[in-house]
Amino acid sequence: MVSIGFVFFSAPPDLAMTQFTVEGVSIILMLLALNFLRNTTPWKARFSFRVRDAKGSTIAGGLASFAWPINYLLRDADRRQRILGLSSGNSYKGGGGTQCV
Repeated sequence: MVSIGFVFFSAPPDLAMTQFTVEGVSIILMLLALNFLRNTTPWKARFSFRVRDAKGSTIAGGLASFAWPINYLLRDADRRQRILGLSSGNSYKGGGGTQCV
């Protein structure tokens, strides 16, 4: 679906063909991964395994909940704007095109 949108709404055909290729390879890899899954449901895990998994998920969730605010507070908006201006400013002259991807 994404690649069809690229064909209709995008000017460069190479970008649309790249999207077709990426989408096709992704579907093939997903089907291969699904092929290796079990056909039957395994027996219920023991209580000790469930406790171990609960501890691990709690620790991972706690670390993730602290990582987001730290990333939000320490980000540098000025630096991103300078990089964005540099790349979009040179895309027309340096690349010879009109689109910045």
